[in-house]
Amino acid sequence: MMALFIGILAVVVVVQALFWILCAHQLDRQSGIFPKENLDVSLIICARNEADNLLNNLPYFLNQEGVNLEVIVVDDHSTDQSISILEELAINHPKLRIIQMESKHHPGKKDALLKGILSAQHDIIILADADCYPASDRWAALMSAPIAEGYSIVAGYSPILAENTFVNSYSRYENVITALQYIGLGRLGWPYMGVGRNLAYHKKALEEVGYFKEHTDVAAGDDDLTVQSILAKKGRRSIYFQTDINSFVNTKGIWDAGQYVAQKTRHYSVSSRYPATIQYMLAGIHFSWLLFYIGLAICVAMHLWIAGFFLLIVHFVIRWLGWIKIQKSLRQGFSMVDWVGFDILYPWITLILTIFGLLKKQKAWKSF
Repeated sequence: MMALFIGILAVVVVVQALFWILCAHQLDRQSGIFPKENLDVSLIICARNEADNLLNNLPYFLNQEGVNLEVIVVDDHSTDQSISILEELAINHPKLRIIQMESKHHPGKKDALLKGILSAQHDIIILADADCYPASDRWAALMSAPIAEGYSIVAGYSPILAENTFVNSYSRYENVITALQYIGLGRLGWPYMGVGRNLAYHKKALEEVGYFKEHTDVAAGDDDLTVQSILAKKGRRSIYFQTDINSFVNTKGIWDAGQYVAQKTRHYSVSSRYPATIQYMLAGIHFSWLLFYIGLAICVAMHLWIAGFFLLIVHFVIRWLGWIKIQKSLRQGFSMVDWVGFDILYPWITLILTIFGLLKKQKAWKSF
């Protein structure tokens, strides 16, 4: 029995090591696609009560270089000064188009996204959020170039800006792990999602899957479920993962724990709709992570000090090597205390939020 327990724990460590090493290695793969000059691109930003963010961040989008860019902001029933700010910005930026939603038929922001996509004049569609800003003035060129090369989807990365709060630090950590999964697994041949604040599509690919018709009943899924619909039709090689640091879109982190829980449960609420292979793979990653710490606790309780200490050292040496690549590729750094502490907390928090997400019906992307 003891040998069986140690064997199971060793398998868990191996599963985690394979995930961490293989996925982290994929992050710094060099891009073979370079920006092309003067591509026609439509950028769509959906906003609800984002007056301050529009004022501060929209100029970064409007001043992109190397593309013929139209910027479409779809105002989703804002009650603040969003419209007046947009109208003022439009005076000096003729490329800015403002669309106001008049009605809402489905939960979330999919109605607003669809309105923007149907209004877009160009075939290359890039999506971003109002509370974000691009890392460089070549962001749009970098995100659009793979579409011009024949890809249907381009998934970028969006780092969370650091603030000195626990919620911010943990959300940054979780954001990095999410990127490690969707970029790492995607480049290994199992793509399944992107993030909606830095995502590009070919308009025809969206049209061929009926835009969001397969998941209009839920608030979430405008990024992951849409990506999966296109992958099912176009094949898993139809997506390109853009990790050039100039293609990043920076975003402010959530400072309120309640908002963070609401955001994550909304995302996890659609995980049951993922393809079975992806569900099993993600479940294996998270379950083995959880089992490692359960097994470690059992080692301590049974005074198996040598076995427990050896497995702990192996686990964290592999983690440390992975973090070297993560910091180099994603420009996200954490103190050793933070990443060790969050490594322990992450599987438990994820389990709880996943259960809440699967049990709770999500209706809105922002409160009305």
